[in-house]
Formats: sequence, C-alpha cells, structure tokens
Amino acid sequence: MLPITDQIIKKGGEVIFFLPLSDYPFERELTKLNYPFKYIQDYIFEDEKVKIKQAYNGLIDAWAQRFKEWDGVKTWPLFEQERSISACLEECFGVETFLTMEKPDLVLALHERNRWGKIIGHHANKMAIPYITLQEGDYHESRLSFSAHTEFSTADLLWGSATRDVLVDHLCSEDKIVMVGNTHLDSAIKQNMKPKRLARLRKHYDIDDKKKNVLVLVDLEHGAIIDERIWNEFLQGLPKNVRLMFKWHPNVKRNTYIKIEETIRAINPHVRMYYTEDAYELLAIADYCITLGKTTLALEAVAYGKPLFATPSWMSAQEYYADKGVAQSLAPFGNWQPLVDTIQNGVPEQLQGAINDYLQSSFYRLDGRAVMRVLEVIEFMIDKQRFVKSNPVKPIEPANSLIKSRVSFILPIGFDAEAFVATVTSLGQYVKYEDWELIVVNHQPDCDSLLEGLGGDVKIIESQKLGLSELYNTGAMHASGETLVFLQPG
Repeated sequence: MLPITDQIIKKGGEVIFFLPLSDYPFERELTKLNYPFKYIQDYIFEDEKVKIKQAYNGLIDAWAQRFKEWDGVKTWPLFEQERSISACLEECFGVETFLTMEKPDLVLALHERNRWGKIIGHHANKMAIPYITLQEGDYHESRLSFSAHTEFSTADLLWGSATRDVLVDHLCSEDKIVMVGNTHLDSAIKQNMKPKRLARLRKHYDIDDKKKNVLVLVDLEHGAIIDERIWNEFLQGLPKNVRLMFKWHPNVKRNTYIKIEETIRAINPHVRMYYTEDAYELLAIADYCITLGKTTLALEAVAYGKPLFATPSWMSAQEYYADKGVAQSLAPFGNWQPLVDTIQNGVPEQLQGAINDYLQSSFYRLDGRAVMRVLEVIEFMIDKQRFVKSNPVKPIEPANSLIKSRVSFILPIGFDAEAFVATVTSLGQYVKYEDWELIVVNHQPDCDSLLEGLGGDVKIIESQKLGLSELYNTGAMHASGETLVFLQPG
C-alpha cells in the first residue's frame, strides 16, 4: 500500500493508517518508516464499550448453545473462542466509530478476505464510502476464501489476468475487478535496479563478486522444518563458487527461525540468513534464485529477470514452477547440476517462451505505472462520490404498476450482436417462470434489423445514453415486474 499512499500524500491528500491488534505486528513497518498510525481500538469510547458489552452478552449466549453442534470446535480452546469473539466485536464497533468520526472519502484495504476486510467493507457499504481492495500474494491453488474478494469492494485491483480468472471461477463479481499490476513490485524493480542503487545495495549486503549469490526463497512449509537431516540433504554437494542467501517468510515465528538458523549454520557456516530484510532488495542483488515450495517471491524473482530453480512442495511433492516451465528442477535435494550447468552455459532457451507467458498473465503490465493506474481509479471514485453528494438522485418512479408474480429481465443491446442474440435465445430456452418479460434497452441507432426478429413478451426501449447504470435504470422505469434481473449480453 505504501507506494500508493505516498503518491496520495504527494498530491495533497490526507492518509490515515489504522490497524487492528494482531499476532502479526503490522505496525512494525510503519514505525520503521516513521508513518503515524492509529489502532482500531483507539476509537472505542464509553458508548462503544456499552455496545460491545451488550453485544457480547447476546452473542455469547447464542454461541454457547450452538458451538456444541460442530465437532471442529473441540480443537478450538475456549480461551481462543472468547478472545476471537471479543476482538471481532471491538473491531466491529471501533471501525464504525472510525468511519463516522473521520468521514473518509475512500477506504483502501489490502483485501476483504479476512474479518477486518469484511468488517470494514460492511460499514463502508452502509455509509456509501467507496472501498478499494488489492491483491494479496500470488494465488497458486483453489481456496474457498477466494470467493470472498468482491462482496463489499467497490473495486478490487488485481495484478493480472491469472488472478482475475481464478476469482471469476470462484464466482467473484467480474465487473468490480480492475487490473492495474503489482504496485509494490513495480516500484521496487524501478528503484532497486538503477545502477547506483544496485551498487549501494551490493555494498550494504557485502556481496562477494567472486561467488555466485543464490537467493533461497523459503515458503511457509519449509519455514517450519527444524530437522537437521533434511537441511543436510539440501546443502550437501553445494558448489564451492556458490553462496546461498536464505530469505525467510515474515510469518515464520522468530523462535522457529532461530532454531532453523542454528541448524543450518552448524551444517554450513558460510550461508547467509535474512529474516526481516527487504526481499525486493535481496532479489535485486541475487544472481539466481531457488524457491523451496510455492511462494509469491518466486513469481517476483521471475519478474526481476532472475533465473529460477525449484524444489518440490514439501507436503505434496508437486513441482509447481517446473511444471509451469518457468524454473529448472533441483529435485531431489542435493542435486545442484542444473544450477552448475546454467552458471556455465546460461539459461536454457526453451524456458524463455514459458517465462514470457507466465509474466504476461500474472501481471497486467510491468511498466512502472501500476501506482498511477491505482491513483486514476481512486481519483475517479472520489470525483464521482462528490458529484453524487452534490447532485442527489431522486428515486426512479416506475412507469407501470408492478405485478408481484412477474419477473422482468433488463438487457441492454451492448456492442456484440452475437452475444446479445445468444442471451435472448438462452432466456427463451431456460427461463421457467410462469410470468416474465424481457426489457431490451436499445442504445444503438443501427440495430433495427437485429430487433425485428424478437418475439414473445419483449419491450424495446430506446435510449440515448451509454452508461450501463443509466441503461439499467431506463429499463427499470419501464418494467412491470416487481422482481428485476439485470443482464449483460453474453
């Protein structure tokens, strides 16, 4: 988010960071970079405390009756149940007060898949505040939570078509999705790969030019392995001209990281270990990258132009990046020959085509303008919101009296004749309601021949407007059904 908020501030906007109390210290980065912030709990005053207590008493009684019905609750300690319920209620009332007091023009959140994203989205939606969400990480496989991306979001800004396709498959609202690229990666590549900046980074990290520096990207599965035998297998036979630099995922608990660091250093004291350092700086100075399992950093390493090597997933044995053709496999552990061959002869040519396709689908564009595209969306929404507030819209009065049992389908002609005809045909074949009608909104001056063949209960309404919402409203005014279904051609 910070590349976005920095530009908002430069353009004269005011940014307020507010955070939940969480096991992961989100405030660590903000404190390090000297950004002021507030906690959601800072907006819990005496009135909120009374509401929270009343809500808690009502909720805990209902929970006590229902939690026994689910066997999964047996694995969830009562202390954790109580803590989660209390935290949710505090956040719910705290976010509501925050939005009421601060009156933001727009809310920006990383995503709405977790409880904070849902609570913020719920209250922003009630208060008619535009709500923009972003993409969190790279999506490697199907997850039920992906279906929760666009419930409240006014716009969900994604890296590229690969994620859009995943979310559409999970029944997210495609009309809320805007592809902009990766704001952080886009900025980081532009900054870190400048020759002067790169020279400073190499000096800062004490890079030895006599060795090939290989960044090892540790996923969360491998980040929990303390077993000395496994790390010994991985490190055996390491070429003498190679120095490994391990980058650990920040969600690996520090105590676990310290134990693994001691284990690895006992096997090879020359490796380097990085825990909280900037991963994008490390990608810039690396000659090659190895991914242990699946991690977003592997995709970002490819975007940095670094030759990628991969080991199988620890739990599934799947060779995700090798299967995609964007990495060379180092399976089994201790097989360094593909790296040795690449150091001597370069990256095999057959990988380049797959790498180009992978980057093109993963990122809308890597052109250094992702943040500017986000700002265009933000400015559009704020301008539109201010216009609506200063020009309140009167409720539309239907031209007809409404029939309770009737369903009205409203369909603009659109700009694809084949898709329009297919939709009309599909309605005729598959709609089973006893009483329904089709309202066609004609905004194309040359479509008379297309409309001549329409039969049945069809109303054709002429419109001079082109905006989808305006076309829908025009159709709604002439509908006679109490239930309205809005369609797009196709």
